[in-house]
Amino acid sequence: MKYALIVQAGPEEILQVDAPGDLIFDLARRWPSVDGITVVLPDLEDAAAAAARCREWGFDAFVGDPYNVAQRILDASASRPQQTFSVRVLAIWKHVDFAYVDLLVATLLEEGLDVAAPPRDYDITLAADVATHAALARVASLPGRTQLEERARFNPWGYMEVAGEEAEFRIRHVEPAPAYPPDQVAAILADARNHPENEFFGRDYSGSRYHRLVEQLPGRFRRTLDIACGSGFGSELLLACSDSVVGVDYLEKYLAAARARYPETERLRFLQGDGAAFLLEEGYFDLAVSLHTLEHVPDDRAMLANLHRNLAPGGLLVAEIPLQARRPLGVPINPWHLREYEAQDFIDRVAAAGFSIERVIGSSRSFYGERDQARDALQVWGRRA
Repeated sequence: MKYALIVQAGPEEILQVDAPGDLIFDLARRWPSVDGITVVLPDLEDAAAAAARCREWGFDAFVGDPYNVAQRILDASASRPQQTFSVRVLAIWKHVDFAYVDLLVATLLEEGLDVAAPPRDYDITLAADVATHAALARVASLPGRTQLEERARFNPWGYMEVAGEEAEFRIRHVEPAPAYPPDQVAAILADARNHPENEFFGRDYSGSRYHRLVEQLPGRFRRTLDIACGSGFGSELLLACSDSVVGVDYLEKYLAAARARYPETERLRFLQGDGAAFLLEEGYFDLAVSLHTLEHVPDDRAMLANLHRNLAPGGLLVAEIPLQARRPLGVPINPWHLREYEAQDFIDRVAAAGFSIERVIGSSRSFYGERDQARDALQVWGRRA
């Protein structure tokens, strides 16, 4: 079965590399089942330049809605009406197992599914998102503007996997999924990805992790610490439930971008610092937020201990980390991650730093639910005694 491939990319991912082989493209066009490649780009700054480069490389390019990705995929696929499903990858996924993708496509068609997905313990970035256009259209047309619906349109595959049968999506996690031997793992890790670690969302996107967290946090906080604040959009959002917020990042270039987007005030400051050492004064904050930070630092236990020092007695820590997928590699493929975690191991680390565990929330592609639903991340709430 041949299929057209949709490659989703941000403009910077296309423009920062020298050749298509730095991304997924060389692998994809060599695969016998792939019959044409369309690169879909968000209608943001530099999209036209990125589209032009893709065409120079010999690929179709389509520019569409930045945040309704489901609709962007459908619009890009309109030129191939004979294919009633999409096979979507990200440009940075340069090690996709296309033999397994072929199995996903065959299973979708043979069983009449809406979605054919890898098992939860398989790293999705070495597979593909395979779903029917009819299922994508249902998500693209969700009428509301809640953060859940915004996130669903931005990542329809994650939404359909979590919603599942309750939303009448026919989905199957397809086996057998591969697990690679050590020599194959080593070869993949030696060919590192061009992996941008920080995402600079637009102000009008209301489906981020921070949007959800602000909705979930109990009450109002006096002083909030946002560690590894990046572009600052999360720090600015936290003002909705905080009298004041301090965003801290190790890299000055991110702080400069944050200050440019969100001018500092008495309520919002951006400071340079290391998560394992930053301290205004002991017990200064009553909320500390660390979303996907601890996997980057050399000593995560030291950082947890330092977050404990930053919090006042009774203060709340919200920490989210990536879970280590068991298959196909069993180790992090993201070159920026020093480690990824087993769920219980991370819970134990938070407790060992002096926190009383209050909540454990599973995340599957930024959709949150029970711990046993977690595909790729875990969020732990801990209270300083």
